[in-house]
Amino acid sequence: MYLALKKTLKALVPARAFAKWEPAMRRVLGLWYIGNKVACPVCEGHFRKFIYAGEGHEALCPRCGCLPRARFLHQVLFAEIEDWKMPLSVIHFSPSRALKHKLRHVKGLVYETADYDPGKEDHTWDLTQLPESAGGYDLAICFHVLEHIPDDRQAMRELYRILKPGGLALVQTPFKAGEIDEDPDALSWTNEARLARFGQEDHVRIYSQEGLAERLTAAGFEVEVRTAEDAIGEEGCAKAQISLQSVILFAWKNTPVII
Repeated sequence: MYLALKKTLKALVPARAFAKWEPAMRRVLGLWYIGNKVACPVCEGHFRKFIYAGEGHEALCPRCGCLPRARFLHQVLFAEIEDWKMPLSVIHFSPSRALKHKLRHVKGLVYETADYDPGKEDHTWDLTQLPESAGGYDLAICFHVLEHIPDDRQAMRELYRILKPGGLALVQTPFKAGEIDEDPDALSWTNEARLARFGQEDHVRIYSQEGLAERLTAAGFEVEVRTAEDAIGEEGCAKAQISLQSVILFAWKNTPVII
């Protein structure tokens, strides 16, 4: 139902209008899914099921539109910052809409957002060339960003630079087994070629967990890999429809001294 309605509306209305109306459409549609089998920690909605957007697609929250990675980040983030000293300065790159809205209202967070595309977030920043004045953040969130950036090593060095000593970057990308798969000429390929090789039209690589951890370490970080099962437990994963093997990389600048 959701996909059919979305496809119809996108064909009938301008893209900007659809982006504005989609959250309201989803809230109304969410009434159809109300139940107690699954729950979204971001919007705190309870449903009989999530929306599965076709074969191979992830579980979408019927109310706020969050994907499993946003729900996983929410659970890890709020558990991690619970005992941190406030106020806490946070920079969030390319955030999901619902999670961004929630974090803006968390007492004690000095929360900023950034994106490469103009007009979307607080800052229009290229992660490989952040402003010299950018810095002093306790926490950087970089979810599903690095796989889009040709010079990812420079982006990681910039992440490291803008953090305070003891600061933390939470990093996640799609993963594969084995070595990192990338090509320096990927931007010159067709969208179809990048989709076939890297899983998305605007990706230029697909990381292995080990490969991403090695590159973050080379940028200066102390890296810890945590699975969803370790971070939030089997029951929490089942309720929020998060894969037990989903992974977040905790990348610390020096020793984590701020908690």
